[in-house]
Amino acid sequence: MNVTYDEYGRMNYCPELHTKRGEPWTQEDLDYLKEWYSVIGPEEMSFALERPVKAIMTRASSMGIKVVGNNKRLKKEPTSVAPEEGH
Repeated sequence: MNVTYDEYGRMNYCPELHTKRGEPWTQEDLDYLKEWYSVIGPEEMSFALERPVKAIMTRASSMGIKVVGNNKRLKKEPTSVAPEEGH
């Protein structure tokens, strides 16, 4: 299984994990999204509903659902370790 991530650390589409990609949303899926999105967030929701993270986030946004708390995404920047001084 080849899993890749976007620049924000979100998992890209993976056929083995996101089997419902492109399928219509059922009422059960929408109800689950409404009830749990703000609790578990888009990443875990993507596994529960077998859809890509971006699809989960887009659907939640179109329904006016938001994650409660401070879960803002920050763009991941390459990190470097500064050399230690005095050694």
